[in-house]
Amino acid sequence: MLFGITNSLLFIDMEKPFNPILGETYQCHIAGCPVYAEQISHHPPVSALLMYGRGYRIHASLEATASVHINSADGINKGWYHIVFDDGQEICFQTPPAEFAGFAIGDRKFNFNKKGYYYDLSNNLYSEMVF
Repeated sequence: MLFGITNSLLFIDMEKPFNPILGETYQCHIAGCPVYAEQISHHPPVSALLMYGRGYRIHASLEATASVHINSADGINKGWYHIVFDDGQEICFQTPPAEFAGFAIGDRKFNFNKKGYYYDLSNNLYSEMVF
């Protein structure tokens, strides 16, 4: 679950264009582990990602949705992250929706406004996490 919490906080730190073109790819290494991403749909915007870690693999297809308001914005990456370990264990999670507020007036805030969902497919366990 810690990975899911961390990912939920980091998904807001976009360094690539908000609406990339179809077929755009991105490759990098994180701590020596290869990461691959591609924009696989433009409308709706869907990105696929794959990372080979040490003892695990992460893959996902995520649809970015956002709604901008006068003094706030909210959004979510719809889709499931799958973490598959070398021993066969598989965990899936979905990040919760989030809201930014205070763009123009008031205090700036970031809040998760619903639940995140986690499944351990290997052990048939399910949990919800409220952030």
